[in-house]
Amino acid sequence: MNILFGIWRPNGPAIRRDELESMAAHTRRFAPDGEWIDITSEIGFGIQAQHTHSRSRLEVQPARDAAGNVIVYDGRLDNYRELACELDLCGQKTADSEIVLRAYERWGKECFRRLIGDWALVMWDPRACTLYLARDHAGTKLLHYSRDSAGTITWATFLDSYLNTTALDALDPVYMASYLAMLPCYRRTPYRDIQAVSPGHLLVALEKGTKEEQYWRPAVSEMSPRGSLEDHKAEFLHLLELSVERRTPPGAPVIAHLSGGRDSTSVVCIADRLYLDSRSQAPIETLSFFNDSDPAWNERPYFTLVEERRGHTGIHIDASRFHKSFNRPPDLGALYLYPNIDESTIRRDAELYSTMRASGYRAIISGIGGDEFTGGLADSEAAVAELISRGKLVRGFQQAIAWCLDRRLSLAEFSSRLVSYCGRRIFVESSSLSVARAPWLSEIARQHCLTAFSELRLPRFLPFFTGLRECDFSETWWFTLRTQLHLKPSEVYRYEYRYPYLDRDLLEFLLRLPTDELARPGRSRFLMRSALKGIVPEQILERRRKAYLLSSPLSNIRQLAPLISVAINTSVLAKEGYIDASQLQLALDRVITGKDIQPWPALYRFAALETWVQHRDSAKPSPNTSQVLVSACEHTDRVPVP
Repeated sequence: MNILFGIWRPNGPAIRRDELESMAAHTRRFAPDGEWIDITSEIGFGIQAQHTHSRSRLEVQPARDAAGNVIVYDGRLDNYRELACELDLCGQKTADSEIVLRAYERWGKECFRRLIGDWALVMWDPRACTLYLARDHAGTKLLHYSRDSAGTITWATFLDSYLNTTALDALDPVYMASYLAMLPCYRRTPYRDIQAVSPGHLLVALEKGTKEEQYWRPAVSEMSPRGSLEDHKAEFLHLLELSVERRTPPGAPVIAHLSGGRDSTSVVCIADRLYLDSRSQAPIETLSFFNDSDPAWNERPYFTLVEERRGHTGIHIDASRFHKSFNRPPDLGALYLYPNIDESTIRRDAELYSTMRASGYRAIISGIGGDEFTGGLADSEAAVAELISRGKLVRGFQQAIAWCLDRRLSLAEFSSRLVSYCGRRIFVESSSLSVARAPWLSEIARQHCLTAFSELRLPRFLPFFTGLRECDFSETWWFTLRTQLHLKPSEVYRYEYRYPYLDRDLLEFLLRLPTDELARPGRSRFLMRSALKGIVPEQILERRRKAYLLSSPLSNIRQLAPLISVAINTSVLAKEGYIDASQLQLALDRVITGKDIQPWPALYRFAALETWVQHRDSAKPSPNTSQVLVSACEHTDRVPVP
């Protein structure tokens, strides 16, 4: 994982080294493998290295080619062999950044759509006087930028690089409202003057302005892949193995989340399969969080089942000790730049840091995306409507009957739901209103939410042009990406997160499959279960969907009710017109009494954002933050492994 930062000043004084040194100061602690700065009169590049795989050690950055193009690059290029072959390069000995430079020289900005992997980059083309900032299709790497009134562009991986600037002074109202409504907001950061490059997008910066272009979108193919169901199962297994293999490269040890669900378990089991087939140098370590105090989160029997089968006990962390407190974070030299950091998250991250540091882990593998994109969220109305919209009326009617039997619905009731579903997809605004309509949000906040929703570029259902499945997948895509763990940076340390189920080749294969191969009435995740039979333990493969964690947060909210009530009464967000305090207090009372428990996640959001707004300017930043934080949290010992 490399940290990128830099400045382009097309007009004005020359770039000074101390400007880049100032940007580097507060992220140096996250990059133990060196720092490089390169400056010309109008542009300056900075990069801080943390090697997470063997190919990252090939990099010599910033990299230049004979034409004068310059690149700084963070990531892992999975199709480097194929690209190197096309470009007449030796892939094993050529760094990813050099491959990208050669690809740009041949294909121009069209080269970015050819890059498969987890990456972010900044490229300068002096001949066209153009700066490019780009992120991979799933946004697994962060990249922010700002442009001032004079046209100067500043970019950085983390917001910490802006600590010595004025870019952090003003908050972004669209981000604030979206955070309260739990909406994804990819182009926005908490700060008005700093934006993020959207996943699957390319920012083209010229002297006269900037524009963002989408080079990849989650589009459903009109053509299904050829072959039988058995062929599709074999292809799914092959692509999942390839995805896990890509995310467990040699060069640095990785650790995998193991929750006991199908997604994390399948990743670990596939990694073991690769190890046994000698396609992996070492077995993967696992990290499991548990909470025995919550009956809805009884995951220990499942992840220990996997450990028994592997013959190895992983690392266990008791999550029940990290209930949200909303207490002010410790004043330890950190300026908390993101909401949802409090005393409890600092303790949790310090324990994770202690665990990871002990064995040198720098990358964590997560199963995020498996449930959403392999048929785990099977929607009966969506499946039937998709068939009907494509003229498959008989098949659609058969599926409707099957779903009615499975869901115990009458055909009339199902038909009513079907019409309602199609209406929401034709008038996509109704979906945004249903998501953003929390009773305590002000009208201004709701308008901000609609702005954020419109920036997602969700397609609208147009029969014979845009299918319902594409509309569904696009919305699921953006809402799933907001759950990625690297989007919640820690003040203690920052790791590289990898998501096998967000692999582009795997996703594009799943998007070509007929809906009823992914999930069937009474059989969610049909293809995945069939393909992984004999690989994943039967008890996990056939378990019901994991219970929604509920009793623990409800108990936590009831304990914190007095604190949340005080926050409501003194709310800065209310004073600034984001919320109606009386409506919010009413919602809190209804959650506490059990009359309506649905708003509890949004109540958490309010408390986290309110705490952050009140305290964000109360600490002075220090470049030595991580050492101070970890030493102050040494009492958070690891849970003994049974």
